Amino acid sequence: MWCLLRSLSRFYPRPWLCAGNFNEILVNPKIGASRPRRQIEEFRSCLYDCQLIDLGYSGYKYTWCNHRETPDTVRTHLDRACAMTGWRTKFPNVNVEAVAAGGSDHNPLLINLEADKGPRHTQRHKIFRFEAMWTLSEECEDVIKDSWCGEVEGDAGSRILQRTRRVQEKLIGWDRERFGHVKRRVRELEEKLEAYAKDSSVLVTTQRGGH
Repeated sequence: MWCLLRSLSRFYPRPWLCAGNFNEILVNPKIGASRPRRQIEEFRSCLYDCQLIDLGYSGYKYTWCNHRETPDTVRTHLDRACAMTGWRTKFPNVNVEAVAAGGSDHNPLLINLEADKGPRHTQRHKIFRFEAMWTLSEECEDVIKDSWCGEVEGDAGSRILQRTRRVQEKLIGWDRERFGHVKRRVRELEEKLEAYAKDSSVLVTTQRGGH
């Protein structure tokens, strides 16, 4: 990987950002096994040669966990975002956040280029996602059929677009009434999990409890 990054820095002189799982750390303090000093120095040397600066991050304290029982638990910071000084100058308000991992052993990095600029006045349409849990209810098919079969005007393409939007709107409303309490409960549990993950005292207590 270090050879690839050095090649990119030579053949692509414009400011750039590199983010993701580097599978290496910059400092050794972490929960679990330590890393050989030589590997850390190789990573640091690569960043220096490529003129890349670690942007840091907020959110979860660690970005990777092996999900093993104490005392074999290892948590560390393998994922990061690094950028050239010119890129950092172009995006001075950038913010990197480690967010919930879901089923992965890595926490994804959310990179916001305009974190400090406040809300925009331009309208953004929320992305519609069909939820798999909707199919568990027999009502879902009826909602789709009733929404699709209503009268619409215009040419064939316009009618399909209008029907699709109407189905989306009806499903969103039905989901709010039918599954709203479920989603609220999921959010509550996710917030608790996130609070535990960010609390280093909880991690230390958990590790000590295994000895």
